[in-house]
Amino acid sequence: MLKTFWWSAGIILFLLFPGMVGAQTDEDDELFNDEPLASEVAIGNDVSIGGAKVVFSGSIDARLVHTGEAISWKQGGRGLTRYGGTDTDKGAERDDLGDQRTTSFELPQITLVTDVLINQQLSGFIQLNYDDHFDTLRKNGRIGVVEAYLRYERLLEGNHRLESRFGITIPPISLEHPETGWNTRYTITPSAINTWVGEEFRAIALELNYHHEFSALYSLDFMVAPFSGNDPVGSILSWRGWALHDYQLTTGSRLKTQTVVPETIVPRGEWVEPFKELDGRMGVFTKISFTRAESWSAHLFVYDNLADQTAKEYSTLEYAWRTRFTQLALEWHPTDQFTVLAQAMAGNTQMGDRPRPNVDNDFEAWYALVSFAQAGHRVSFRYDAFLVTDEDWVKTDLNDSEGIAATLAYLHTFDSSIQLGAEYLHIDSERVGAEGFDEDDDPDDDLTQFMVRVLF
Repeated sequence: MLKTFWWSAGIILFLLFPGMVGAQTDEDDELFNDEPLASEVAIGNDVSIGGAKVVFSGSIDARLVHTGEAISWKQGGRGLTRYGGTDTDKGAERDDLGDQRTTSFELPQITLVTDVLINQQLSGFIQLNYDDHFDTLRKNGRIGVVEAYLRYERLLEGNHRLESRFGITIPPISLEHPETGWNTRYTITPSAINTWVGEEFRAIALELNYHHEFSALYSLDFMVAPFSGNDPVGSILSWRGWALHDYQLTTGSRLKTQTVVPETIVPRGEWVEPFKELDGRMGVFTKISFTRAESWSAHLFVYDNLADQTAKEYSTLEYAWRTRFTQLALEWHPTDQFTVLAQAMAGNTQMGDRPRPNVDNDFEAWYALVSFAQAGHRVSFRYDAFLVTDEDWVKTDLNDSEGIAATLAYLHTFDSSIQLGAEYLHIDSERVGAEGFDEDDDPDDDLTQFMVRVLF
């Protein structure tokens, strides 16, 4: 199945974009206009290698963080932020809830982005991240690939354009991550929706996008993308619930499940690798966007990994999850200074035998963000709401969870090379099925961050 996917991808690219192989003909010249394509424009340090232009860019983050008491999900606790508190109790007194705030200096991420501009139509892209998510069992994963793909764009007559990406991609779901290295523009921590995108969504995809400009103001985009991989997507959302953090998972990395998952179904080692291909079946996502230039845009995104939810890897006890959702996203610029964003998502994920799967969860989330920017200063406020509803028959694995979050952030950019930021994030959530956790004890789940980001 995967070999068929690779061969099919090559054939489709050849048929749609013959300019990718061989010389460009005179007939092709008539189809192209003289305007530069997006792949030609890149910010960073560039060199020329064999006729290709290679552009390097990236960022280095350093932060001072002050956490709430809740232990972070990354350490197996119930806290939903990237950094969490500690449990000072010893031995039998430990409850894994957390009872002490912590203050620390962190180096969360270093990003290196390489754009290879081969010609007017064809370019390559790769993003490498160093991060502080260290897998003590594997002894690796600190440096990894976030995205790596070929990009092809072809301008046609009559205000039409064909675009494609082929490789390891993050599906184009987020409105919050337009910056280099999939960095956020409005806050330090993204919404619950786009946190999930950063941690559980990577696929080997062939994205085909048709762009049409009706006029100088209005345009339409239609994308369809078959993909492989991402069979375990939905597992962390079920077993942990929604979270808010800016950790970008790299290929081959793992996510820790919470200790409340029943031993009969938990993967060995209590880790999940969300980017695996387990059943040999391809999934698909589509996106339709309608834009009024410099004013507003609306996006409809539909995702279905079409996984065989009965498939599993016996060596690790990792499962394929049938995950599908629909999202509506809106971006509005009422003035040059104000930006309003909103995303709303609803879907379902299942694992195990049909028609009565072991895990069957509905999920939904939405956020609204308002941002004001002037003279390099930006202030943003975002409100999140999120929910997981357990619909299956297994009462020893209750996955119901819900919560709300409020985020207030300030960012200031100096000379496009240094960015300072401050953010306060507060989350109020509960997970009724958290066996082993005392639900009467609800430690504070909040995070204050002061950031210095060097851009290059």
